[in-house]
Amino acid sequence: MKFIIATHGYLADGYISAIRVLTGKDGLYAVNAYTEEMFDVFERLQELIDTFDEKEEVMIFTDVISGSTTQSASRLLMRPHTHCITGINLPLVLELVLAEKPMEVSCIRQMLEEAKEQMIYIDCCSGQDKE
Repeated sequence: MKFIIATHGYLADGYISAIRVLTGKDGLYAVNAYTEEMFDVFERLQELIDTFDEKEEVMIFTDVISGSTTQSASRLLMRPHTHCITGINLPLVLELVLAEKPMEVSCIRQMLEEAKEQMIYIDCCSGQDKE
């Protein structure tokens, strides 16, 4: 399975850096859109995917659902074995990267639900929600 992280700015590099620190894994690909290097995001994603075997499972992670990175990634979903998850967080990306196997859509959806539970407001004073 191949993993591409496509974000605005250098967030993709940050995710990959954190994943490498936590897991030691390589083989992840970053697309940092709207940085000093200007390029068409769709074309960059297409060029990258074209280097993969056509039977290779590809997971594209993006940062914002209505953003251009997600719009560009969604145009590639006609390719077999290609998935896109947007609004990512590090626990979700780590879980998928560490799984190291092609996954059923139901498994991916379950991981998404579990990742949502990782977002918790922590109140340093009382442990209660503030109003």
